[in-house]
Amino acid sequence: MPQILLIFFSTFFNVLLFSEVNSLKQKLEAQGHQLSASEQICRDLRSRESDLQEMLTAKETQLDVLRMRLDEADRLLELEKQRIVDIQSERDRCVGHLFMYWYKLYFTMMAAMQTYSQPVSHSIPYVIISLLA
Repeated sequence: MPQILLIFFSTFFNVLLFSEVNSLKQKLEAQGHQLSASEQICRDLRSRESDLQEMLTAKETQLDVLRMRLDEADRLLELEKQRIVDIQSERDRCVGHLFMYWYKLYFTMMAAMQTYSQPVSHSIPYVIISLLA
């Protein structure tokens, strides 16, 4: 009888151990699948990170190009502003000379009209034509 009990308990413990081993194998396989899935996710994330880094580098390069273009446009704008100031200055000088010319012409005409002793309204065309000729 003790041998039967020994065999019985031995078999019973073997079944329990076998059941426990199977349970642990299943857990191990589940964890293995989980680890594999996690590793795949990590690889995907690293790949995305690499792609995003490349995109960021490309965008930074584009920004550098745009900054250079903006600097060039600013430089050209400053040159145009200076050119406009120079042209306005030249225009003002020309207008001043033109005013002085017309001012002298006016007084020359007035002097000529006094010399001819003609009424101002009738002699203006004659004086202008004679001065321009």
